[in-house]
Amino acid sequence: MTTPGSLIIWSDADDLVSEQSRKVVQDVLGCGVGIFLILIGVPGNILNICVFVKQGLRDRVNALLFSLAVADLISLTTLLLMQTCFLRLHDPVDARNWSVMRTPHVLYINRWATYVSGFLIVIMSVDRCVSVTFPLKASSFLTYRRMTAAIVAVYVLTFLAYAPALFLYTVRWRIDPATNRSIAVLATVENFPINKSIPGDILNDLSLFVKPSSVALVIICTVMTVCKLKQAMKARHQMTDVNSQANSSETKITTMLVFLSVVYVVLDSMECASSIIHAFVPEFFIYSRYHNTFLVVYTLIITCNCLNATANFFAYVILSSKFRAALSECAPCFRKIRRSFENKQLEKKVKVLHSETTGVSLSSATVQELAMS
Repeated sequence: MTTPGSLIIWSDADDLVSEQSRKVVQDVLGCGVGIFLILIGVPGNILNICVFVKQGLRDRVNALLFSLAVADLISLTTLLLMQTCFLRLHDPVDARNWSVMRTPHVLYINRWATYVSGFLIVIMSVDRCVSVTFPLKASSFLTYRRMTAAIVAVYVLTFLAYAPALFLYTVRWRIDPATNRSIAVLATVENFPINKSIPGDILNDLSLFVKPSSVALVIICTVMTVCKLKQAMKARHQMTDVNSQANSSETKITTMLVFLSVVYVVLDSMECASSIIHAFVPEFFIYSRYHNTFLVVYTLIITCNCLNATANFFAYVILSSKFRAALSECAPCFRKIRRSFENKQLEKKVKVLHSETTGVSLSSATVQELAMS
């Protein structure tokens, strides 16, 4: 055991994870997998922003996905600033000092952006659910202006929830007797204008009540959307060609957004579980009995957040032909990938169509020749 400001190894016999095991997990996930995902996700979200700007932000879905890409970019960028892996190899004391110094601002900005991203996924799942459940009324209710107002409200209200915490803490310096060096420690700001327990209460409410409720709402909306989507796909065969094409386009958009919702639910469930565990086991926290266990779970949560913010780009590329077309214009290096992907899709359609009409399967070489012609 030790005080939060000390550099002595934190260890507790009742902890489920040892200090050494915790460091291994943090090095593998935080310094390995995490940085890898960040280095992919940052340029991926920059490309997302460029594509949606090129497609036009007057469309409510594009405006929502653009806002989601901005939030994910902020989240990944701040996570990169929080990394101390390479600095720790050079000087553990400097690494610890940097970890403390970035906590009052960078950490809370990261959490703000992560929550914004999650709430935007909630809006997206509700939007799709209403669109497929009430297709005739959705166009009059789900307008661009209302979507813009919802996006702005998410950004502003979530920031206001985190604003007190941004200004609550400051950094103090003292001498650590174990190393005889100056180390940074967190301290609350003197003469804080409101009760100092309020920021913590707000963040606890966000993590304990709002976050699980958001995940539950996404699950409900996604299940309803998938059920309605299956009904729409069955009814598509009875429609005219024009209506079928329009419905097919709407189905593709819904499929892509449902995929994003599923990824969010799967990767965000761990953070919800962690918040619930902490509510019933207060010692499951930093500098408490289960200090090492908490940090292992927290590292897993951060890795899941990185994966969630990174996966969107690949979902757009795989599931959206419009996104691939705009991406090839923004980044010419993706043109070959787009052509290869679309040729494969065309080959599959030719093969299925020929099999349905003649009952005879074609070889791969023949399919490629027909597709090219």
